[in-house]
Amino acid sequence: MTPDAGATAETSTPQAKAVSEARARFGRPALWLAGASVLPAVVVAGWLLAALPLVVLHLYRPLPAVVFGAIVAFVLVRPALRVVRARADAFGAVPWWVLIGVLVVVVGFGVLAFATSAGDVLVRRDPGSYSMSATWLAAHGTIEMPTHAASFGGTDPNLVLASQGFYVQGSHIIPQFMTGVPVLLSIGGWIAGVSGVLHANAFLGAFALLAFAGLATRLVGARWAPLAVLALAFVQPELDVMRATYSEPAGQLILLGGLAT
Repeated sequence: MTPDAGATAETSTPQAKAVSEARARFGRPALWLAGASVLPAVVVAGWLLAALPLVVLHLYRPLPAVVFGAIVAFVLVRPALRVVRARADAFGAVPWWVLIGVLVVVVGFGVLAFATSAGDVLVRRDPGSYSMSATWLAAHGTIEMPTHAASFGGTDPNLVLASQGFYVQGSHIIPQFMTGVPVLLSIGGWIAGVSGVLHANAFLGAFALLAFAGLATRLVGARWAPLAVLALAFVQPELDVMRATYSEPAGQLILLGGLAT
């Protein structure tokens, strides 16, 4: 080794060490932020992929849903982790305070939405239809409801089977809206009955905010992510859909999670 080469090696070693320390310091929050913004959307999409055939076969129960969901998750986990690592590299340096700030906003508004969740159980708008569909699906494993009044507590002059949210087709009542949202909300029904259904969107909305944090980091940089998430969470329609059984939180989660990749 020549003297010049030795001097170059000596000067480059501290620089390489500093770069390595910076990556260790800022790389881990970038990886966590990327995972939090991408993986929930992948899990939800995988769960729907596994669950919808069970709904068609009227077999949507916790055990088969978890088994098929685990199989789909096993298939998706490797490509999903590759996407997370690639996104973390693209994020660049992410300070710890960015990750902490995002989590504080997400958890805070998730708790607020959970504590003030609406009790939409009457079919007057979308939330009532979704909550009734999810509650029935959680208890019976099918989205189709019978037309027997006894299934809904007996004959009552105020009980109308066909409404803004349901159609009567032959001997069954069919929900007007698509099945994906009741499939997700019904997980809360398995855990805590009707109350679990009514509170489920607080969790879906929180994961959607995490996905938005990843998208904001991708578009405008990591240091703007907490403020961007706070701005979205403060918009009244966002809190409204997180509090009620609307379809927007699930749609946001999958859309924003995809855009964050």
